[in-house]
Amino acid sequence: MPRDTAQQKTALPSDLTFEEAFKELESIIQKLEAADTVSLNDSITLYERGVFLRTYCEKILANAKLRIDKVTNGSPEGIEIESFDPRSV
Repeated sequence: MPRDTAQQKTALPSDLTFEEAFKELESIIQKLEAADTVSLNDSITLYERGVFLRTYCEKILANAKLRIDKVTNGSPEGIEIESFDPRSV
């Protein structure tokens, strides 16, 4: 479910799906690349949020890789699938 801009600015990464966090991160990158339209203070705030989102996305991807490795490297009869809750990252 899409979130409005005000909600995205205050949402903690654990409240976002990977796709929402990644989309917001892409938006931040585009704004920072167009530096002439963003004040220095806003640029710093955007950068901080971007670093936070990048770390969050990296943790989700690392967890996904561990889960995939567990499935592909485990024995077929002993495979256990664990549920994943991004709020636990």
